[in-house]
Amino acid sequence: MSSSWFGFASRSAARELGRRLWRWFLAFEIIRWFARTVLPVLLILTALGAAVWVAVRTAGWWLPRLTGLAIIGVILVAAGWLARRYRWELRAGLPRTAVAVGVLALAGVLGTLVYWLR
Repeated sequence: MSSSWFGFASRSAARELGRRLWRWFLAFEIIRWFARTVLPVLLILTALGAAVWVAVRTAGWWLPRLTGLAIIGVILVAAGWLARRYRWELRAGLPRTAVAVGVLALAGVLGTLVYWLR
């Protein structure tokens, strides 16, 4: 224990300050806890709700386009798989002009789909 009157006075002043202002300190800690834990969760939930609301409201526009892009992707994957599967038959059996016409037709169909999606 310090025998200095200044140390005693400062400790007593701190105790008195804590005794009188503990409600303010508690309110400050509650606000700080709310701002650190609850508020970010509320902001994330609000942003997620807004995103879902916008997605539902605009689904009539983007859902057909997204479906079209999925169909284009399936067509491209199927064309690549068929070309790889039958590459020897294509080289040996079909004339080059027929293969070129098929590739151009596929490109035309996919181009038309992409144009329709705009």
